[in-house]
Amino acid sequence: MARPKLSDMFVLHITQMKDGGIAVTSWNNVDIINGKTVKSYSKDSSTVMTLNGYKGAYHAYVDKNGRLWVKNYKSVWCYDKDMKPQYGCIPDSCDDLFVDEQGEVFFVKQQDNAILDLVTMKGLKYEFRNNGVMTCMDGVHKIYDIALPLDSIAKTSLVVCDTIHERLYQLIDSRLCIEYDVKSRNWTEIFRSDHLHTISLVDNKTAYIVSNNGLWMIDLKSRKVEMVGQVQMDDGSYISSSRINSVFADRDGNIWFGTYDHGVLKSCDDESYAAYWMGVAAVLLVSGGIGWSLRKRYKKKISEQKSNGGEQDESIVDNEITSNSYVDNEFVDRVRLTIEQNIATPNYTVERLAQDLCMERTGLYKKLVAMTGMTPTTFVRMIKVERAESLIRSGKYTITQVAELTGFSSSSYMAKCFQEEKGIKPSEIKDFNDTTLLNQQ
Repeated sequence: MARPKLSDMFVLHITQMKDGGIAVTSWNNVDIINGKTVKSYSKDSSTVMTLNGYKGAYHAYVDKNGRLWVKNYKSVWCYDKDMKPQYGCIPDSCDDLFVDEQGEVFFVKQQDNAILDLVTMKGLKYEFRNNGVMTCMDGVHKIYDIALPLDSIAKTSLVVCDTIHERLYQLIDSRLCIEYDVKSRNWTEIFRSDHLHTISLVDNKTAYIVSNNGLWMIDLKSRKVEMVGQVQMDDGSYISSSRINSVFADRDGNIWFGTYDHGVLKSCDDESYAAYWMGVAAVLLVSGGIGWSLRKRYKKKISEQKSNGGEQDESIVDNEITSNSYVDNEFVDRVRLTIEQNIATPNYTVERLAQDLCMERTGLYKKLVAMTGMTPTTFVRMIKVERAESLIRSGKYTITQVAELTGFSSSSYMAKCFQEEKGIKPSEIKDFNDTTLLNQQ
């Protein structure tokens, strides 16, 4: 029997249904994941309702009655707990709606200083408006207004609640993350970057923010921000975190990632569960993105030394790599991201890489060798081969297409580099995938 799969590998939003199922929304469908089954439901023009007051980005909510609401610019879809489309459930006097974390639905009529987001905490309602003011309400009575630290009129907002510490975290206009302490009524800027998509609190200590540049991890106590460079799949391959576009923490503490081309990834320990899915995989977050590959290289080097009569204790390898700063070094991560952003560019040279990093070629060579033990040429090849392996394992591309997508001059040259890096030919991975899929059908 063929393995079940999502209806679309391009994911827009993830949330959790009242019965525990995971709702994965794309442009045209909603997929509900329950255990090892997935059901798809159409989200097209025949089921849409007008929502003229909403002019924000794509968002999904689940209310206390189990209904799923999916909002997009001036539009909304609503499904009951059995995923049957609902119509006529918006009062005529209202043109927008919000659902808080307790599942209460708030229908509103947008006016001047429109409400961009609405949340509740401990019986109080907080309205975030586009004029940079947050209003705290007790029912219909205003308690106070407070100005947000904005330098312009806001257009979009996404707010999540930390009910334990009584704090609110807001993404504003996809460029700024701020923290509001309800007790002290103070705002603090946490993080600023371009194209911030979603934010999710994992355990009231850690937040993940997804951006065009990748996945960011924030320690909410120290406010230290660290980029998660790559995500390791359950088959050992890696994908860049820049291919992640949404993040969601479910009620069991699992972290789900929506991607542009890999469907949904789930951070979990049960690899047998994850391997069952096409588009759902167990993942490991990798700061700096190259620790696994470097460890593999070091152990290979030790093996070669032993075969030549040398002696070295393999137990020191993990300690050496863990203690070395290059595993999560910002510079190494910046180099890797620059390579990945240009990975499909033919003849992307070390000279061009150095220019993009605003460095001299010799300076790049010395610094990268000191931190990773690899020359820029070797480092670029490693990143290209890792991406090539991921594409081959996806089963979507021919070997020739993979070579083009990863910037190799030819498939034969890619095969040569692959053999040197992995010890096998690209065709062997493809043949294995084809055989495995055939056996599972």
